[in-house]
Amino acid sequence: VNPDTLQYGALGHMIANSETQRKLSILNGKLVAADIQGIKKGIAGTPGEKIGRFVNNDSLGSIEKNTSSGIFGTLSDRDILAETVELQPLPAADINDIETGSATIYTALDGTQVQAFTVEIEKIITSARDGKSMVIRVTDPVLLTRTGGIVQGMSGSPIVQNGKLVGAVTHVFINDPTRGYGIFIQDMLDELS
Repeated sequence: VNPDTLQYGALGHMIANSETQRKLSILNGKLVAADIQGIKKGIAGTPGEKIGRFVNNDSLGSIEKNTSSGIFGTLSDRDILAETVELQPLPAADINDIETGSATIYTALDGTQVQAFTVEIEKIITSARDGKSMVIRVTDPVLLTRTGGIVQGMSGSPIVQNGKLVGAVTHVFINDPTRGYGIFIQDMLDELS
């Protein structure tokens, strides 16, 4: 979220038709609050998923663009930032700041409570512009026990390294749910400008 303009980016990949995998055209859409009711654990060959529900139909913001780098729009109210963000804003990392090694992802597994989990950035793919810029591996024992690794519904979970926002989780490896992809934050920021 740009706190000055309230423009945001989310997901790190486009919203697509589940059957055809083609991009959905979004004429207008809105963000709504959701909470996580359960987890279907991922296993090799079968991706897991977060099971959630919409809290209400109140709009938190608009969805104006659906691109290969995520969905983008504007938050409806500055107070949303104060209500939903418990962490201090982080600087965005330049692609050259990102390195292989330890990092943290933030995601909710119960209700709306966001927690920190450890991951390893195994590979950086600077030429990728398809939401698959980093290969990450979940190392956190709690996350591995609860989810098996990366599950559907974690898209957009921030990846933080050395005090900077480096990207967001985008995809799971179907045959190894402990691993998946992330997008560079810079690719998402480029869509905002």
